[in-house]
Amino acid sequence: MTISITVNGNVATDVRSIATAAGRQVAVFRLAVPDRRWIKGKGWVDGDPTFISVTTFSQVATNVAASITKGQPVIVVGRLRMTTWQKEGTSGQSLEIEASHVGHDLARGTTSFTKSTISVDLDDEVQVITEGLLAEVNHETGEIGEPLSA
Repeated sequence: MTISITVNGNVATDVRSIATAAGRQVAVFRLAVPDRRWIKGKGWVDGDPTFISVTTFSQVATNVAASITKGQPVIVVGRLRMTTWQKEGTSGQSLEIEASHVGHDLARGTTSFTKSTISVDLDDEVQVITEGLLAEVNHETGEIGEPLSA
């Protein structure tokens, strides 16, 4: 079952960027989602935050690694799932979001946008070449080469 979710919070860890053995970019960070409640007579009261692992892939991962840093307020859109883990005889569960979109929360600050270069997943390379959109794909970066000329 897939649960789509939109969450806002603060980046709680440094973004960790890695590449899989197949060359796919992955970026991972922890998100602290505040537990804020209105209590009559007291106003807004902050409780303990919920920590959620956020994982992104491909171009989103590259952009997250270049744009997001610890402490920044962000909005994350993606698929929520619960995972079970075991470590040294202890087990537990954790929340994870496979994010399709990550951006700064502009209700809490300003940011500057720079459009990234076009890239494709290696699985899409055959389709792109078949459609005549490029001469080649750089297998290390996923960047598209110059368009084919007639």
